[in-house]
Amino acid sequence: MNHLSMFLLSTIEWVALLSFPIVLLGYLYRRYLKIILLIAVTMSILSILFRLTGLPISLIIFIQILLLFFFIYLLFKFNYLESLVFTSIGYGFYSLTQLLYIETVTTLSAYSYFDLFFSIPATIAQLITAASIFVLCYVIAKYDYNLLELRHYIKTKQSNKKIKMIIIVNSLLIFVFICLAMIALFSQGLDSKPSFVLACIVTLFVILSIYLILHTQFQQKRLIEAKKFYLDQEQQTAAIVEKLNADYTRHFLAINKLYERGSYPLIKEYIDLHTLSRSKPSFPGTSNLHANVTILDDLLYAFIINKRKLASLMGITIDVTAEITNKTPSTLQQIRYLSTIFDDLIFTLSQAPDTVDKHICFHVQVTDYKIIFDISSSLKLDERHNTHSKLFDALLQFRNNNAVVDIQLKPVKLLISCSLT
Repeated sequence: MNHLSMFLLSTIEWVALLSFPIVLLGYLYRRYLKIILLIAVTMSILSILFRLTGLPISLIIFIQILLLFFFIYLLFKFNYLESLVFTSIGYGFYSLTQLLYIETVTTLSAYSYFDLFFSIPATIAQLITAASIFVLCYVIAKYDYNLLELRHYIKTKQSNKKIKMIIIVNSLLIFVFICLAMIALFSQGLDSKPSFVLACIVTLFVILSIYLILHTQFQQKRLIEAKKFYLDQEQQTAAIVEKLNADYTRHFLAINKLYERGSYPLIKEYIDLHTLSRSKPSFPGTSNLHANVTILDDLLYAFIINKRKLASLMGITIDVTAEITNKTPSTLQQIRYLSTIFDDLIFTLSQAPDTVDKHICFHVQVTDYKIIFDISSSLKLDERHNTHSKLFDALLQFRNNNAVVDIQLKPVKLLISCSLT
């Protein structure tokens, strides 16, 4: 095979290898397409050069893994754990698919491992492997079979050290068994070569499956935390309802006492002084919500309904609008930080004089690349005031998780942009 054909085939392989973890982990594919092509072309050229040097295949693979990790870390701008998981899933799954095909063909035909790497059947093996990966990527993308929870976990800075260590060891073991499988394939004196290669295939499959297991655990943990969070929110609402009932009872008793004593002028003065509402607060429905709000992810939609209910009890209205072009869901962390911000604003507005417009505007924009939370109010805050420390802590947490936060306080205008990639 001439060098041009080898280069084109190798480039297709590297594109398939890089595409699989992008799709599996739920990244936006078209955002990284140019980078994928750049890395694929670079790695193809380097692979051809390495083969010309006559280095052992296992050493070439080891060098390729290191270079791939470096390129992903540098060009994709991932953190080290994200880059490690990305590299291990991509290289590991591609190698597993290719090894399965090679093992199947050698078992059912007269071809040897050497034939399937350095002859015409090698081209067929490479094309079939790449095609299989592309088909699988299409199925994952079409039916949303991605590991979003795993991706959110490896992106966050607040990760459990024990889980981090498991992920790191798991990734390194993938690379070790890929190298071991290559050594076995090209060793001359190994009598039990098929058995050893098969053992490597099974081990690789098990190790790669750990990512799916971790994703499932993170998903279950997120579900439990989400349920607990909303139980806490409902408890908060119930506590406020109880306090409002107690306040109404106290005001009723005070007015009743004044009435019994015939102090009618004092009754009006008492009502004006305490700015008592002439009507009971009512829970807002969903009829006046912006049409696009209903297609937000379940977590964010439930959050909005809960906060509007809470705000209405305090005599505050929250207008919600949405502009959605991508269905990527918000994270529980983002919802927690938003909850802290809204609680602070709702409490501050409830204590503000009647001259202040007790109104909060919340706009959600979900694009291909980011989710933007736009929160505004006529309320004026003082950054030096300790009362709002929780609000500023929540904004700081957003920033610590790589969100871009633009803050205006007089009046309040918060623009929080969170990357979805």
